[in-house]
Amino acid sequence: MEVTDFEKKLIGLINRQQLLQWENYALDKNNDLNKINQEIYSLIKEINYNKLFNKRKREVFINLSKRLRVENDPEIARLRNKLDNKDNYKKDLDFKANNQVKLAKRMRNDLIELLYLRNYKAQKQGFKSYPDLIFSAEELSKETIIKEVKSYLNKNLKSAKEIIKEYNLTWGNWFTKLGEQGSLDSSDPNYYIKCLFHSLDLDNIYHNINFKYKKDGISGMTFRTSPPEEIRILLKPVTSPMRSRVLLHECGHAINYIKNHRQGLYSLLTTSFDEIMAVLFEKIGINLCLTEEEREIALQVSLLENVRCSISFLFEMELWKDPENAEEKFIRHQKILPIITQKKELWVLDSFRYIDPVYIHNYVLGDIYAKKIINYLNDRYNDDYKKWSNIIIDHFLKDGLNKSFMDKYVELVK
Repeated sequence: MEVTDFEKKLIGLINRQQLLQWENYALDKNNDLNKINQEIYSLIKEINYNKLFNKRKREVFINLSKRLRVENDPEIARLRNKLDNKDNYKKDLDFKANNQVKLAKRMRNDLIELLYLRNYKAQKQGFKSYPDLIFSAEELSKETIIKEVKSYLNKNLKSAKEIIKEYNLTWGNWFTKLGEQGSLDSSDPNYYIKCLFHSLDLDNIYHNINFKYKKDGISGMTFRTSPPEEIRILLKPVTSPMRSRVLLHECGHAINYIKNHRQGLYSLLTTSFDEIMAVLFEKIGINLCLTEEEREIALQVSLLENVRCSISFLFEMELWKDPENAEEKFIRHQKILPIITQKKELWVLDSFRYIDPVYIHNYVLGDIYAKKIINYLNDRYNDDYKKWSNIIIDHFLKDGLNKSFMDKYVELVK
């Protein structure tokens, strides 16, 4: 199907935005993203999609534009980009002291304003709230997702509590402790990367990916800077089963972008589609590339992280209804787990509240649906992982967003 000049321009802007973001996170540059946000916003506002697209591509554009019109709106982009650089709030703070509470208090007003603005912009598009807009754009039912996340939390809460006790976790030491659990047979991240790709008959994509390891950087993120020719992955050094799990997950995103043979709008997977498939590849990699001891720890970490994400999501759903009482909701949701809570102000520092809002549930959906897909593939093809790879790529990835994830999933397992 022909790709329009508009699609080429939009994809080019999105890829350039990803590159600028990569440079900020990976190279500590200070690129101003407001300009490119404005370019995307202006382009989206000008287009007459009824004349340009028909049928499924029109649906895809309408859904994509719901999010882009909000997130690239100049008012919202300005606040989000400001919050994304905490240096904007650190003036006169003592870097040797633990000033998280002071930092959170400085950021709070901007974040509250951003929550209200996102809701307002979503309402201008005819939605009850920003979460309603996002679930519509993702082609998902908000009520169904909330029900699935609650069910997941209830099912796994007992096991999570047992592991928390074993690891002596608190909300404050959560990420540090999990990152320290266990050790790895190989200190070379390329071992895990090549193991996953070789097992899935994907050796030829290794050179399409640029990996950067940064000790003080974000946990893991994949940037589609020029897909399929170049994908960039930024993550912490791979020193434990938790870190190997993150590496395998980010490799999953890279596979999504490289093996999507579509161009234009169909190349832009929804966030839920993207995350579910990344979790699927992550789980395959954990099973194939880790030792039994490493695998056990990685799976425990996965369960804990998905329980945490479930709680975070349920907190967020309440937050959008009443941002001013965020602190009370934050502590109440933290108390779902029997561990020492963080100080109430620290909800502000979670980037899923301002950079990736209404996103964190996607990891839980990934766990739910990846397990179902793996069971389906295992029942039919046993340990023929090259066959698994062919099925996953041909059925889910090759034609991109020509169909929604849920439509493809139902077609596979029916």
